Amino acid sequence: MKQRNGQLWKIWVLGTIIVIASMILMLLCIVTKPSSVTSTAVSNVEETEKKDTPIIEENIEQSAPIIQNSAQVAESFPLPNTANANDVQEIAEENTEEPKVAAVTPKPVKVHKFDIPAAVNGATLIFIFDDAGQSLTKLQKYTAKMPFPFTVAVLPYLPHSRDCALELSKKGKEIMLHQPMQAVNLSINPGPGAILPEMDSYSIEEQLRKNIDSLGVQIAGMNNHEGSLITSDLVKMLDVLQVVKEKDIYFLDSRTTSATKAPQAAQLLGLTIFSNDVFLDNEVERNAILKQIYRGLAVANKNGKAVMIGHIDKSSDIIPKLLSEMYGELVDNGYRFSTLSMYK
Repeated sequence: MKQRNGQLWKIWVLGTIIVIASMILMLLCIVTKPSSVTSTAVSNVEETEKKDTPIIEENIEQSAPIIQNSAQVAESFPLPNTANANDVQEIAEENTEEPKVAAVTPKPVKVHKFDIPAAVNGATLIFIFDDAGQSLTKLQKYTAKMPFPFTVAVLPYLPHSRDCALELSKKGKEIMLHQPMQAVNLSINPGPGAILPEMDSYSIEEQLRKNIDSLGVQIAGMNNHEGSLITSDLVKMLDVLQVVKEKDIYFLDSRTTSATKAPQAAQLLGLTIFSNDVFLDNEVERNAILKQIYRGLAVANKNGKAVMIGHIDKSSDIIPKLLSEMYGELVDNGYRFSTLSMYK
């Protein structure tokens, strides 16, 4: 028993020595550690100072391929809703171009061939062409060339009276009976179907009805061919205007004489009649006819309208061409074109 207790005591003493020795060793480590750490830190700083520049350069060189790779990746994944390089270049080129201006075609300057005064308050021109019936070809020069309304007076019983009347009707032109009447100069033959001094009232009225029917078309009015002797006779003009009233047509006094009694006869019958203002072609020459047209323009500007009479056959080479040339300028200057039926 004593021997066993002695062994336990030895073990306890040995253990105690070992513990004390361990504690002493730990204390020694704690005391010596700061100096070693400090020396290590200083050496590390010196080493870092020596190696700072090479490390930075080496890092830059190593990062370059990374940056390049990043740019390649960015190119392969373009930002949304942005233009690629080609688009940007095209846009830049477009923006550097000069602005395109639409070409403006200058309006052609109108050349005025005629000395036409401006119309006053829409002055109206009424053109009437007498003596149709001899030639259909000459009549067609008027219907083919003149684009405005006009009236043609057709003589009865001539070779092409009916043909001319039908042609005018097809073209939509206004038609009058150009009624032959005896002139003061008895040597002048007024032509077939004429009203003569020896005729009584019944004969006059019957002749007029036959003449109207002979044309085969609806007529708008009547005017006198020659007739200075008849139009200056009040009684005979009453007979003429009685048929005009019966047929509901108008009468145009060509005023072949200043002694005409047509206005008095019309007043007695309660009719409104018209009268000629200007003869265009007493002289068949272009400048003379142009001068007469200018006279007609002056009348229209003064009175509101002007009635101008020409002749189909004798002026067919001048009037259609001249008026077709003047038409555009007349319209530009405010003139209107009409017929007498519009004033009836």
